[in-house]
Amino acid sequence: ALASTMREKDAKVYSHMMRVGLLAGAIALKMGLPMSASQRVAWGARIHDIGKREDEILAVVNKEGKLTPEERAVMERHTLAGADIISAEDRLDPVSRRAGRRAALNHHETFDGKGYPRGISGEAIPIEARGTTVADYYDALMEHRPYRAGMASERAVSIMAQDARRFDPEVWRAFL
Repeated sequence: ALASTMREKDAKVYSHMMRVGLLAGAIALKMGLPMSASQRVAWGARIHDIGKREDEILAVVNKEGKLTPEERAVMERHTLAGADIISAEDRLDPVSRRAGRRAALNHHETFDGKGYPRGISGEAIPIEARGTTVADYYDALMEHRPYRAGMASERAVSIMAQDARRFDPEVWRAFL
C-alpha cells in the first residue's frame, strides 16, 4: 500500500522502485544472504524513493535539464523525506519499517563516504542501502530520464565500473 502511493503520484518513479527492489533482492541472494535478509533488502529497496512523492521534490526530479544547486538540495531531501514517511507509516510491522527506513535514508550513501545525506561509509551503511545503491544506480542509467536517454546494460555497467569505489565490493561482485 505504501509503495502504491508513489504509483498514484508518478508511475515512472513507482516502476523504478519496483525494479530496484527486485534487483536488490536478487543481489542479496547472490551474496548468500539468508532468505529473510534478502527479503528485507528487497522490501527496503521497493520503497527507497518514496520521499519523491512530495510535490516539491517530484517537480525537481522530473525537471528537464541540469539542476541548479538549490534544486539539487531539494532533490537530495528525498532521502530524509522518505525516511520520515516510512517512520510515520503505522501499517508497517517494525521489521519492514526499519528495512524501508534504512534503504530510503541511506541509498545515496557511498562506500567511500562521499554520498549523502550523512556521508557515512563502508559497513556503517546498512545492508538494505548497500544493495539498493547498486540497483538504483544501474536502473537509473538504464531508464529514460527527462534530461537524457536510457542506455544499454553494457554501457551502464561500464559507467558504474568507472565509479565502483562508491559500492560495497561484495555487493558489486554479486551484481556483476
